[in-house]
Amino acid sequence: MTHSQSSKLRRLLPRISIISLVLIFAGYTYLWFNQAHWLEERVNHEIALLKSHQETILEHEGVTVTGFPWKLEVKILNPRLASKRWGSGLLQIDGLLEIESTVLSPKTIVVNALGKTKLIYTPAPQLASLMLEFEDFQGIFKIHHKDYLLKTLKFYDLHLKMLKNRVNIEEFSFSALTQEEIIRPPLTRTSMAASQEQILSNSDSSRSFALKIYRMKINDHCATKLPSLLESLETIVHLEETFNLFAANPFQEWTKKGGLLEIEKLAFEWGSLTGEGNGTLAFDHESQPLAAFSTKISGLETFLDQLAQEKIIRRNIATIAKLSLGLFQDKSTPDREPPRHTIALSLQKGDLSIGPLTIAKLPSIKWPSR
Repeated sequence: MTHSQSSKLRRLLPRISIISLVLIFAGYTYLWFNQAHWLEERVNHEIALLKSHQETILEHEGVTVTGFPWKLEVKILNPRLASKRWGSGLLQIDGLLEIESTVLSPKTIVVNALGKTKLIYTPAPQLASLMLEFEDFQGIFKIHHKDYLLKTLKFYDLHLKMLKNRVNIEEFSFSALTQEEIIRPPLTRTSMAASQEQILSNSDSSRSFALKIYRMKINDHCATKLPSLLESLETIVHLEETFNLFAANPFQEWTKKGGLLEIEKLAFEWGSLTGEGNGTLAFDHESQPLAAFSTKISGLETFLDQLAQEKIIRRNIATIAKLSLGLFQDKSTPDREPPRHTIALSLQKGDLSIGPLTIAKLPSIKWPSR
């Protein structure tokens, strides 16, 4: 190559670079608007489907698509959805509902509710209404063919109300786990009622999820002086048999199918108690809980004193239980830390037991109705 040809090529390089950048930008712009059009059509299609059902009413104050160049954002202003398809439901957002995706991953959908959100749901006329209020919400979904697969839900400053019951949660996170994310070691658990024992399988009827709760307060008006604030709760759960929330009696239906919760991991902080363990939770034919757990707990002696002081259990039962704790104490606990005990907890027919010792008789659950 001659010197003149080399010099000419060097002069052309900036032009070639500029032309290449223009083509790349034009291609990206076309791709963005193409994906934006696809996403807008998808949202409008879902809105049209909702409107086609006579039992569903959707109102809003405008839909816009923004986010160029990095995101695809569909913004729906002040949406209000009322439905009588499965019971009576109302979802209202005083603000924006944002639906986002990226150009490179358009089938991963992030939904944000920016503003005060209210959800009121009544599954059947004879059942009490459930009301949820929260300030911010985020959901991540994956579009698979014509279905939406839930990945993660997050709520902030959540308030749940049902009749006189109140639950306040500062942060709530729910994540669906794929088979690749699940590690399921065999669990050692105490025996339950023979009718509830099952061999757990990895069938299609099994669903797995992770749950995290931060600072949950239940019923400030409780008469007892026991802590109403659960500082934190983290668990990994495998749901055996699908749970139909829209059934007239979902717990009863789920129980008849042999439904149970295999709790692979449970860690919590509540008052003087901190613990971690695993176990199983189910319901009997009267929709009352059955549970069996193997748990490492610290602060149990202080908690038993509180139960006796509040007359939830008798003082002699608390004394016997505290004496029995020596058999379960973890000898590896450092001297400066509260004693830690490895114990078996079980609940059957309202009897709450530590090992073979029944420490309390819990009242039957009366499921809310009007």
